[in-house]
Amino acid sequence: MPLILETELPEMNSQAPKRIRWYESLGFHSNPQGYVQPAYAKDLNPVLSRIMSYPHLLSPGDFQVVKKTLYSQVYRYLPST
Repeated sequence: MPLILETELPEMNSQAPKRIRWYESLGFHSNPQGYVQPAYAKDLNPVLSRIMSYPHLLSPGDFQVVKKTLYSQVYRYLPST
């Protein structure tokens, strides 16, 4: 089972590229699929983000499983389809 983490997009702030490079130096891979981190609270906005995985990139199918799991189990978020 891969390890998964969320990061900001590199253009979001000055620390994001450094953080992404650090995770890459540890063997994490930036998955190219789009991902939106749900808002933490009703008064906050969702955040365009990136899913990073270790030890390999996720297949498109695995990415969808990870995304669905994050939304349902971590955020308790049910996106509208």
